[in-house]
Amino acid sequence: MFVSLAQLKEFGNRIEYKVAIKTGLAGALGWTIGTWFSHLTKRPDSLVSGLWCTVAAIVVLQANIGGTYQAAINRFLGVFIGSVLGGFCTSLFGSNPQSLALSIFCTVIICSFLNIKDSLRIACMSVSMVMILWDLHPVTSPWDFAFFRFIDSCLGILIGVGIAHVIWPFQAARKLRLNIAQCLLSMNQLYQFIRHTTDWNPTAEAEFTRLVGEIDSQMEQNKQFLEEAKLELIMQPLRLDNWSLLQSHLEKMFTEVISLRQVYTTSKKIFAIALDAPLTEVQNQIENTLTYMSQQLNQRKPVGALTELSSSLAQLQVDLLNFRNTHATSKYNFQEVESFFVFSYELTAVVEELLEIAQKIDVLYAEVAQAS
Repeated sequence: MFVSLAQLKEFGNRIEYKVAIKTGLAGALGWTIGTWFSHLTKRPDSLVSGLWCTVAAIVVLQANIGGTYQAAINRFLGVFIGSVLGGFCTSLFGSNPQSLALSIFCTVIICSFLNIKDSLRIACMSVSMVMILWDLHPVTSPWDFAFFRFIDSCLGILIGVGIAHVIWPFQAARKLRLNIAQCLLSMNQLYQFIRHTTDWNPTAEAEFTRLVGEIDSQMEQNKQFLEEAKLELIMQPLRLDNWSLLQSHLEKMFTEVISLRQVYTTSKKIFAIALDAPLTEVQNQIENTLTYMSQQLNQRKPVGALTELSSSLAQLQVDLLNFRNTHATSKYNFQEVESFFVFSYELTAVVEELLEIAQKIDVLYAEVAQAS
């Protein structure tokens, strides 16, 4: 019965107040402008105009400007094709379930041929809207009905894009930055989990799968934000090619971290005896660097030279070379030695990717400084 202050705060943080306000405003403006335009043109179906304009405004409005542009393009193409086919098929076949099925079939084929599958459902909805609701006003030309449904949608699209720009504009580039920062923290959790797990029982396997799935999801979101950022006509002075390179290095590091699991346990015996101190230092530096880079991205600051990470890796490589030259590996079996060298390679690759990511972040914010 009692709710703690922390639970209330967590609940409050989950509520998208800004999105709720923007979407509510989009719906209200869509209804108002849609019905106003219908009365202005002396249309007998003002309720349909208000409905279709409202639906378009709500569907187009997304969490960021780039996403809104993407939805607007998909909606426009879908409504255009659906309105044309709806007017044509209604004129030719009339309004009945059979003609609707045939029209939707043709719409799917055409959208697939034009490779605009993201607009396919909107196109089918538009065909259905024209054909079914035309039956309420059969005295009106199907082409007139289709044309005004297209105009209603265009008004809704403009409303959605306008609200996305004017009220709390949120760019995909910013979302990308924040998501990459969170991805670095998740990567750190995965790395620490692999490092400290000694018994890979079913519970550990489940946690490993959860962490990997979480990072996979964040990677896919990054790709989506990159695509949406390309559509933002008022992009911040952060070059998308550098963001793409940053994402690429992040994906490579993710692969290297996962690969560490396969050889970590087998290699621990050799490292514990001969190279415990330099290895521990590198591992600690990797964890600290992942957290630090995430903080810098959140604060929109450059990372700078990672001298401690570079130095610890250099020292480990020196110790590895000395270890090899003394032929100390002859004390261990083949599998242990093989895992030892593979682990050394994978760990070095993780550090190198971290250094590359830091460099890309610094390049991004050097461009911002020059632009300002």
